[in-house]
Amino acid sequence: MRWVNYLPRASSWAWCNPPYSRNETGRDLLGWVQCAARQDGVGVVMLLPPSMGSAYMELAWTTADEIRFFRGRLAFIHPDTGEPEHNGRGGSCLVVWYPERRRRGGDPPLATYEDAPR
Repeated sequence: MRWVNYLPRASSWAWCNPPYSRNETGRDLLGWVQCAARQDGVGVVMLLPPSMGSAYMELAWTTADEIRFFRGRLAFIHPDTGEPEHNGRGGSCLVVWYPERRRRGGDPPLATYEDAPR
């Protein structure tokens, strides 16, 4: 699937928050990461749980341009109340693939570790 076909014409970025509470094995997430890594000309920002021993994180580490790990849990805005809720199960990370893929020769991605946004 080419995500660029589903983006507004002025955009070259896709935001993904795949459902990772359904499958503890991470198999569903592997498919999302595989698809993001294959995009050409589209930047992808994906919110993932940082399960370092999983196949999807190994693929993200070897294909993404940037990974931002967050300390603490992210707060999500409740659609009815508009108030932040800390309903995440654990840590999170943003995995970024740039539209003009910059990874060359097996270099590791730019990785940061910062406090979760509140």
